[in-house]
Amino acid sequence: MFDKFGEFDSYQELNMAAEGLLKEGDIKSLKILGEENGIDKYDVEDYIDGIVTEFSTQMTAAVGRLDVQLKGNKDGAIEIIGSFARGMLTEEAIQKAAMKKGKRLSKILDEMRNVAQKHKTGNSGVCCGTDQQLRNIIRSYLLDSDKEFKKKISDLYE
Repeated sequence: MFDKFGEFDSYQELNMAAEGLLKEGDIKSLKILGEENGIDKYDVEDYIDGIVTEFSTQMTAAVGRLDVQLKGNKDGAIEIIGSFARGMLTEEAIQKAAMKKGKRLSKILDEMRNVAQKHKTGNSGVCCGTDQQLRNIIRSYLLDSDKEFKKKISDLYE
């Protein structure tokens, strides 16, 4: 996912890398940086052409991070989580948290599936809740401790 440049912890780090590449005139790597981080190719071109002064904003970097995680994914459940997470990116705290190293939508789904398996009856173990409960789980994953996040999921079964 972040094969050439690694994973950045903030949009500021991403912008610093882009600035360095632009100063070096390494346009090819700048385009790869954009692709790796889900930055729209036209936004990258605008940056290269000097139309905009920042490679990304906190919002575009967060959207890009989610898009990169969803790219090529064929699991409908992760698509739903991604759709909800994307809708929450209007909040600055969520944008910032989505950029943290190691934050993955797949970790939310994995934990939901693990808890569902612990509570299954017969051959069926499904984790489900309301849309609001899913938003709260995503928010908790991004902003709270791991313990609080896992409790939100377990609370679905009480």
